[in-house]
Amino acid sequence: MNQYPMVFRYKNWIQGTGFAAGIELEGRVLLSKEDDEWWISGVTPGGMSEAGADPKDAYTKFRTFFTGILTDLAHQAGNFGDFEAQLRKFMAQTNVVDAKRWDDARAYVKAGGEVDPLLGGFIKLTDPVPPRLIQCVQLLQKTVEIIEPEDLANYVFAQAA
Repeated sequence: MNQYPMVFRYKNWIQGTGFAAGIELEGRVLLSKEDDEWWISGVTPGGMSEAGADPKDAYTKFRTFFTGILTDLAHQAGNFGDFEAQLRKFMAQTNVVDAKRWDDARAYVKAGGEVDPLLGGFIKLTDPVPPRLIQCVQLLQKTVEIIEPEDLANYVFAQAA
C-alpha cells in the first residue's frame, strides 16, 4: 500500500482586511505515492491536494496552498467574526472518499503493513485525532487596509492553556 494516514498541524497568523488572526488547527491528510510523485490530500478539511518529488516537498507545497486558502478566506471576510465563522465551516468539510482511504491506510499501518523506507519514523500511530480548530484569536484590529509585520511585533502567539 502506498497510502499513509497523517495529522496535519498548522500554526500561523493570517492577515485579513483590518485584522490579523492567529490560527492553530489540526486536520487529517492522506500521504500517497503515485507513480514518481508524493501527494498530500486533505481529508478534513478536504478538497485540496498538492504533489512533490518527496514527502517533504509535497508537505511544503500543501502548506503553502493551505495558507493561500486561509488568506483568501480572510480577505473575503468583512471582519474577524466573519473570518472565524468561515474558517469553522471550512474545517468541517470532509472528503468522504479520502476519509475512507485514510481509515483503510491507518488500519493497514496499524496491522504492521510495510511503510515506505523514505518515511522512516515519520509514521507514528496514535489514536485518531479528530480534526479541530484549536484556536483562532484576533491578534490585531486596525482600520487601514494593510497590516504591516511590525504591527504584530509585540504579539506572542502561544498555544492556549
